[in-house]
Amino acid sequence: MSPRQMWAHLLCRECEERFCNLGEKPVMQLLNGEKDFPLLNRLNLALPMKDDRTTITFSGSAIGIDTNPT
Repeated sequence: MSPRQMWAHLLCRECEERFCNLGEKPVMQLLNGEKDFPLLNRLNLALPMKDDRTTITFSGSAIGIDTNPT
């Protein structure tokens, strides 16, 4: 095994840009607060849709996440 990471282009430029702008960037903003964890703050205030022994499920739209971006 090598410490070098293998890579290959998976998406065309247009799809990569869409994935970045509508997926990666918004998610990273929820994970990388300057002094806090914005996604955790939202989850702490939200009511779960489902709560069982191993999983707690939340509605994205209920915590202010646009789940249908254009």
